[in-house]
Amino acid sequence: MRIRLHPALAFVAGWIVFLAAMAVTAGVTRLTGLEGSFAGGFCLKVVLVALAVVMMGLDRRRLADFGLCLSRSRPFDWLIGLALGGLCGAIGSVLIVLTPAEGMGFVRDQAFWQIIVGVWIVSSIGEEIFVRGLVQTWMTGGEALRLGRVRVSSAVLASGLLFGSMHLLIARHGADVWTVCIIVAFTTSLGLVAAWYRERTGSVLLPIVVHVAGNIGGMIGGAMTMIIRAIVTGETPTPPG
Repeated sequence: MRIRLHPALAFVAGWIVFLAAMAVTAGVTRLTGLEGSFAGGFCLKVVLVALAVVMMGLDRRRLADFGLCLSRSRPFDWLIGLALGGLCGAIGSVLIVLTPAEGMGFVRDQAFWQIIVGVWIVSSIGEEIFVRGLVQTWMTGGEALRLGRVRVSSAVLASGLLFGSMHLLIARHGADVWTVCIIVAFTTSLGLVAAWYRERTGSVLLPIVVHVAGNIGGMIGGAMTMIIRAIVTGETPTPPG
């Protein structure tokens, strides 16, 4: 079979698979006794990738069609992708520091090595293989939008919105409304950049790099904002999640 869906339907299908992955993860963590946000997040990304690979195997396409191939890109694309990803992350963290948002405490409680492994590496790779590799490949048809000289397809829009909406679930971990809104806005913008490069290059490699840059940029942007704020006000704000 070859799954070909309108971007809106692929968005719904992506959510169904994501919820199934969450259910499997809940069962695994219960059976194994795994606890904590790091273990749960790590397990969820592994399950997401496993489901994605199984569904890719059932689909009558090459793995390269799902973006699991070398990137058709130039060095300039990588530089711009890194810059845009880092900028998205930095803006998100700056907003969390400068607004009443409390940040993601469940991430703040993790050790630095856990953030590197779980957020920067595992989440970036796992979520991109699932959203950009599997679900975006399903998307076909739909109208395209033009923003100046840039053409944005419905697949790019739906892929970015799917990625952003998946982060609504941080509310289940106690994130406040301000934090949820900022994180969803940040991840949607990051998802749009990653989806555009997935469509442009035919690979998930550059989207993964964009995703990693967004996570690193978020930490750097938040840290710099806290330092500047401390110098100006004399107060040391709580680090954002």
